[in-house]
Amino acid sequence: MSTVIAKNQTASALPLDQLPVPDNEIPASGQVTLTDFASVSEIQEDAELAAHIAAADAILNIDGTDLSAADSAAWAVPLTVASTAEVDTGAEGSKAVSPAALAGSALAIAVTANTAKVSAAGSVTTHSDVTSAGSGAIITSGERSAISTNSAKVSADGSVTTHNDVTDAGSGAIITSGERTKLSGIETGADVTDAANVAGAGAVMASLADVKGDILVATADDTVARLAVGTDTYVLTADSSEASGLKWAAGGGGGTTAKMACCPYGAKSDSTGKFLIANGKSTDADDSSKPKTRHAAPLAGTLIALVYQTKEGTTDTQMKVHKNGASAQTVTLDNINATFGGAETLSISVVAGDKLEIEYDADDKPGECTMYFVLEYSL
Repeated sequence: MSTVIAKNQTASALPLDQLPVPDNEIPASGQVTLTDFASVSEIQEDAELAAHIAAADAILNIDGTDLSAADSAAWAVPLTVASTAEVDTGAEGSKAVSPAALAGSALAIAVTANTAKVSAAGSVTTHSDVTSAGSGAIITSGERSAISTNSAKVSADGSVTTHNDVTDAGSGAIITSGERTKLSGIETGADVTDAANVAGAGAVMASLADVKGDILVATADDTVARLAVGTDTYVLTADSSEASGLKWAAGGGGGTTAKMACCPYGAKSDSTGKFLIANGKSTDADDSSKPKTRHAAPLAGTLIALVYQTKEGTTDTQMKVHKNGASAQTVTLDNINATFGGAETLSISVVAGDKLEIEYDADDKPGECTMYFVLEYSL
C-alpha cells in the first residue's frame, strides 16, 4: 500500500474531524502520515481533506513525492466504476472497470466471435491466408503462387540454385556478368587512396599541392608536376628551357611601366626608433610623435628603391620602411657614396593610399638626412 502524507501549507492547524489522526488535525506548517491511521479509500472519501486541498491549504506526498495542488486534488477523488458504454467508448479512462461491465462490452463480444480462429496456445487456426492450420505463417495467395513457381530455383536449405546471374550454384552471390568482369579486374585489398591506383585511373592526388598558390602543370604527355607559387607580383611566363615549360618572372614583359619619385622625408635622425618627417627637411627635429610621419602611396605599384642623402650615414646604417603601420622591409645603406648619398633596392608592393613611413632602425645614425622612394607602376 502506498504511503500517503498530508502536508499543511499554512501557519494554522487544519482540522480532520472524520479521520482518526492525532488531535484530528494536520499540525500548523507540519504534516501527518494519513495511511498510519486510515485506508486509502477512507482518505480519498474524506470531504474535509478534499476541501483543504481544493483551497490549496494542503498538498499530498505519495511514496516520498510531493504532488502539486492539482495532482493532490485528482488523487483525493475516489475511483468510480465505468459502465459498459464507457468501456466501449474509452471516454472515462479514469474509472475502474468491473467484470460485469467488461463482459457486456463490444470488446468481449469480438473476442468471443473470433475464438474459433485462435487455438488455446494462441496460434491462428482458420484464417484464409494461412497455408497450414496452426502454423501462424500468414502469407497471401499470390506469395504462395510465387513460391510454388520458383521452388525449383531454391534449394531445400534456402540457397539459390538455378538463377542465371549466380556464378556458383547455391552461393547466393547474385551479380551480372558485366559486374563479374569489373570485379575480376580489381586487385586484392585494393586501396582507392593509393597513389599508384589513383595514377592508374588517370587522376591526380591532392597531396601533390603543398601550399597556397601552387599550380599543377604538364611536364610531358600524360605527366603532371607541381610548380611552386612564385614571388609576389611575379607573373607566369612560358620558358621551354624549364622542365615544366613555365616559370615565374618579374612582370612587365607585355605591358608598359613607368617610374616616379615620391614621398619625400627629412629629419635630423640621431635616435633609433625615430621616424623621418613627411615632407620634412634634414634639420627638422627628430620627433616621432609628430602626426606628419606618413606619406600615402600615390599609385598602385612597387617601391623599387630608397634614395637618400645623409650627413653621418655609413654602410652600417639601417633604415626600416613601414607600410600601414607594419614593418615592410629593412635596408642597410650599403651603397652610400663618399658624399653620404646613394640608393638601395626595395621590393614593396603598394596600392594607392597605403601609408608609408621611414624609421632609423639600428647602428650608425644617418644624422641630418633626406630620403624618398622610387615607385614603379603600370601605365
